[in-house]
Amino acid sequence: MKTSHRVIIALSFAASVAVFVYFSGGRPSPLSATEETEAPLGPLRSVLSAVGTQNLAVSWVDTIVEIPRGSGIKYKYDEKTGGVQYERALPPNVQFPGEYGVVPYSLSGDGEPLEVIIVGQLPTFPGVLMQARPIGLIRMKIAPEQHDDKVIALPALDPSFNDIKDLSDLPLDMREEVAGFFRTFTDLDGSQAAVLGWGSAQEAQMVVLQARAAYARK
Repeated sequence: MKTSHRVIIALSFAASVAVFVYFSGGRPSPLSATEETEAPLGPLRSVLSAVGTQNLAVSWVDTIVEIPRGSGIKYKYDEKTGGVQYERALPPNVQFPGEYGVVPYSLSGDGEPLEVIIVGQLPTFPGVLMQARPIGLIRMKIAPEQHDDKVIALPALDPSFNDIKDLSDLPLDMREEVAGFFRTFTDLDGSQAAVLGWGSAQEAQMVVLQARAAYARK
């Protein structure tokens, strides 16, 4: 065998090993299809499957609720402790339009966990883990060159929302409630954020995948 062929084979083998180690979390032991892959990658696999098959009704992501619908208190999820911390009270005219939370182990454009608004849901409690089904995005700009898209979702386990597949299926008044909240909230917060528009369910799923990948790389 020529030397060049040996080099090519060696490089191919090394690349395969690197890919295997990366996706196995650095563990060289063999993967069990049920034990090693399903549990930690469950939400990611569901979203990836939905993107590939267009079966949007089964895509979901774990979401930790920070601020329940209608709350006048701002809480923030602390990744280090796994708890939800009190931040401040909001003005009386500012109330969150849905369950506002974050996707754990994700990283969005502002360097924080990806944020999710679960609409059409009665209030829960700070720190509650919910399964959310992304149906779209609200696109925001927080600096001249920095965007911060937020996922709009529905409760994944509530069958009453099964007919809503995309943000375009959501009543217009619900969309305007979300957009109006962010316009008001960013003004009060003193930020330069601006609402740019909307994104589809498939775009929301891709944002989830990108945020998880960004967290894995940090």
